[in-house]
Amino acid sequence: MRIASRRHGCCLRERCTPTWSTGLALEAARAAQHVLNMCIRALDYCPPVALTFGDYLRALITADNRYRSG
Repeated sequence: MRIASRRHGCCLRERCTPTWSTGLALEAARAAQHVLNMCIRALDYCPPVALTFGDYLRALITADNRYRSG
């Protein structure tokens, strides 16, 4: 991942990569992957018919708790 800006004294040709922004991007990607996996796993805990938001929210919390404990 290459991040550069002219405000900090570097240009796009230098291809500078500040370590804090690269680490931040990787952490954000891991968090997004965790949320996606949690949302998909929650579908297994939902009732097959008449799904409400409350049911999905409950399933989401259950999926997260089971993932962390197991």
